[in-house]
Amino acid sequence: MRASLLLLLLLVGGPVRAQVDSLREALNGETVDTLRLAMLDRLASAHLFKDPDSALHYGQRMFDLAEELGVGWRSARALNLMGRAHHLKGAHAPALACFHDALRRFERSGNRRSVAATRSNIGSLYTDEGRLEKAIEAYRASMAAYHEVGDVIWEMGAAYGLAEVYERMGEDDSAQALYGRAADVLARIDAREHAAMARLEQARLVLGLHRDSLAEAFYRDALALLGASDNDFARCSILSGLARALVRLGRDAEARPLFLLALRIAGRSDFRQELADLGLALSRLCERAGEPDSALSYLKLHLQWRDSLFSAERARAIVEVQERFDSERKDVAIAHQQALLDRRSTLIRVVAAAAAMLLLAALLAWRAYRLKKRTSDLLAGRNALIGAALKEKELLLHELHHRVKNNMQTVGSLLRLQAREESDQGTRAALHEAMMRVKSLALVHQDLYRDASLTGVHMDAYIGKLARGLLRSHAMDQRIALALDVQPVRLQVDSAVPLGLILNELITNALKHAFPSTPGRGAHDDTLAIALRDQGDLLVLEVRDNGVGYRAHNPAGPDDAQRLSGTGILATFAETLRAEWTVLSNGGTTVRFAVRNFARA
Repeated sequence: MRASLLLLLLLVGGPVRAQVDSLREALNGETVDTLRLAMLDRLASAHLFKDPDSALHYGQRMFDLAEELGVGWRSARALNLMGRAHHLKGAHAPALACFHDALRRFERSGNRRSVAATRSNIGSLYTDEGRLEKAIEAYRASMAAYHEVGDVIWEMGAAYGLAEVYERMGEDDSAQALYGRAADVLARIDAREHAAMARLEQARLVLGLHRDSLAEAFYRDALALLGASDNDFARCSILSGLARALVRLGRDAEARPLFLLALRIAGRSDFRQELADLGLALSRLCERAGEPDSALSYLKLHLQWRDSLFSAERARAIVEVQERFDSERKDVAIAHQQALLDRRSTLIRVVAAAAAMLLLAALLAWRAYRLKKRTSDLLAGRNALIGAALKEKELLLHELHHRVKNNMQTVGSLLRLQAREESDQGTRAALHEAMMRVKSLALVHQDLYRDASLTGVHMDAYIGKLARGLLRSHAMDQRIALALDVQPVRLQVDSAVPLGLILNELITNALKHAFPSTPGRGAHDDTLAIALRDQGDLLVLEVRDNGVGYRAHNPAGPDDAQRLSGTGILATFAETLRAEWTVLSNGGTTVRFAVRNFARA
């Protein structure tokens, strides 16, 4: 979103291919030096985004010629172009050096517009490096310089960069205020499409802050500012955002035609990510409206486009890995061939210069040092590749947990839709229980892909979400008070999954059997208490209710345990966890699991 807006704010320029060829021809001929400088400037600018290495080459030639002729502002511009080329290549250190040198030269020449542009480039570089305080300082200086020369559009471009920094720092209020200011300023100078994009960014942030009514107003303003523009991506984004704001406000009937219009635009322009997102939104909308067939149809559309996106990303990743592998293999072959040539050259020199043994010994020592250094460099490069491969593995593992969670949510949605279509109460209840078990598994993978290490589940957060979700699903969250006493334990997935399924069965059993409708019991007279205590080599899970109880004596034996619903599942996972479990009935029911076979993350 921000990238598209910034591209709209950039000044469109640069010669086309034919112009570049003609510039090369003129440059090779005999021209005056000032014309050569201008040609080198245009060539460097033309190659900047499509071939940064060529842009660096022409920028260096431009700098050398400008220094020779003493044209200071051309030297500064050449440094600025070289800094941008280094930045595009990911070489931040040389890019920053070029930008700072260019900034000093522009300040000496008094060129305020170029000073502003260079400070904005420095802000972008600091942002990419994560040095956000430095980035804020650079962007503010750039905005002040642009304001001084009266260049409103570029001043708002710097404001966009500053808003992005605030957003990365989590200061969403400051970011949305900057986007709003940019929208107002751009609207005043009749840059309506740019203003619409700025308002869209402001609405997106406001919606994320759950100020739904204000977000609706901003989205409608963005749509009005966009007018009859042919920017399909902007229109699709605005319509989708407005519809989501209306859904959050409970106005599903108004949101639905907006979602459908956005879907048509996305389909016409082949916006695949938007098609996937809109399909999911419409599926949920139809599900709430009691239209299971339409909900299933849109859910299939969502899955189709989501899988298409994943396949495309996976194909791109495979191509990138293959290209890196081929490049590394070529580099190793070249290095090996070079080593063979070096050894052959050394042998020839030894035979030809037998009389100069001391000199030859020094030469051989130098060669050995060079070969050792080259080997060290190759080893360092391979270590870097291994590090990059590990990062890719982490990303793929993150995506795997994410996809597992999404697929389980999809299965849960399908079970819920099927349950609504079933007339038999027993079948509906079984489908509902299966749906909640799938949901408890999905919560584990949700916590996993959100965890930085991808290896552990925070049980305090997981148990709270699972319990509250089960209360809501049984429509008992207003009637039953939930009391949690869960210590912050972090478990591996092989321990968290069976523990979560056990807890799902115990809570479901309590909600179904412990609290029948009894006259005289008011709201929150009924209580469900869940505790998880870490006792070193023992993990104790306890689920207690103040309901009717299941039996009047204690302790419970195998026959007593069979009176609880789902004891087959409980017994299976108790055996997996090597857990001893007891059931007590004293003013309600208490089920206690003492788990010995568990693994912390």
